[in-house]
Amino acid sequence: MPRPALKVVIPFLVWMVHLESNVLAADRCADSGNDGFVCTRDILLLRERLDGRSVDMGVDQRIDGSEAEKQQIRDVLQEMEDYFLSEVLGMPEYEHVRPHW
Repeated sequence: MPRPALKVVIPFLVWMVHLESNVLAADRCADSGNDGFVCTRDILLLRERLDGRSVDMGVDQRIDGSEAEKQQIRDVLQEMEDYFLSEVLGMPEYEHVRPHW
């Protein structure tokens, strides 16, 4: 391979490894504007930085019932949290609702 090609290929490979490690280290990706996304482990902190305000997640709640009922409630709550963190905080389609909390 000619030397000028190495000047292009090596930085590209370094960039790909860096990109891959960042994406693998991130739990969620969020719309950052300008048709871009940023991936992170802390979506709430990222949204605060991008939007200039923190997200109020409310207070801890107590659940009652049998162990089976409690587990069903935990399952639904986990699905709700996943939807909120991945969709509402992450996707550009929800940009218009984020300023209202």
